Amino acid sequence: QKQTYLRILKIVFRVFFIYISISLIFWIFNVRVYDASIVEWMTTKMIVNEMLMPYDLIGFWSLYHHPTYIAVVLVSVLMAGIYLFFKKNNLVYISLFEVVSFGLLLLLLLFAYESRIGVVAVFLVVVISLLYYMKLKSSYLRLSILLIIMLSGALSLIQSDRFEAMRNDNVRKVDYTLAAHYIKDHFWWGTGTGMQHFALEEQEEKMINKLPVVSEKKTYVHNQFLGEMVQFGVTGLVVLLVVISGLVYYSIKARSYLLQLLMFVYFLLMLIEEPFYVQPGISRFIVFFALFVAIAETDSERKYIDLRQWFSKSKAS
Repeated sequence: QKQTYLRILKIVFRVFFIYISISLIFWIFNVRVYDASIVEWMTTKMIVNEMLMPYDLIGFWSLYHHPTYIAVVLVSVLMAGIYLFFKKNNLVYISLFEVVSFGLLLLLLLFAYESRIGVVAVFLVVVISLLYYMKLKSSYLRLSILLIIMLSGALSLIQSDRFEAMRNDNVRKVDYTLAAHYIKDHFWWGTGTGMQHFALEEQEEKMINKLPVVSEKKTYVHNQFLGEMVQFGVTGLVVLLVVISGLVYYSIKARSYLLQLLMFVYFLLMLIEEPFYVQPGISRFIVFFALFVAIAETDSERKYIDLRQWFSKSKAS
């Protein structure tokens, strides 16, 4: 059974390798059609024909162009490729060349998509994976290396003035401000299921002269933790933390590299999106979580209850 799941992982890896390649070709095609600079495309907030964002054009061929959820899928596939490479299973082996090529092309595509969370997630997944499989003797050394790399990456993003597209995000800044003020007045009970946009619009009317002008229509908070408090108050946040803690505990107990990294990536995503509020986030999580659980459980002993003995008639002695 495990071989079957690993073959599925390998097929998924190869399919999305093709997806990335086609997306990059389509991106270069659009760069030439609209006479744009590749560097400008990746570093500035371009608007094409006064209405289209760059990621709209890149994802047009696949009929889906949300950069964040595309990044989540591709980073999850990268994790699968790294896992198969270190697994060294002859039947499902992924070569180092394939993994490195996938990672580099993925980074290029994410810069084209202007996906900050995607770029950060790729770097962290690669670093954590290397440390995970290197199994350094000292846990303190491992932690120190990880912290240094994370801090260096964070500082480089903060200090860099060349990536305007990666830094400017007034939409989220405004949403977080509105959410924080709304929570102050509705700490215990929020606005209710699926009503985040009403809460944001209501708060926006109260603070209309205190916020920068943002043309985008209000949809949701773009932060899972703030969003839960807007919907359900502090009780919703507590429930969310309990559920997430349970999933993290299971991934650690199962000693699953794939599950642990998936939860880590989704935690990063929850800081700038609400994957458990919108269908794209929920569906992608269910697909990868179910597949990774299946792989983790193939090595464990299955316990089951034999119901037949409950209904069988006992023989007379």
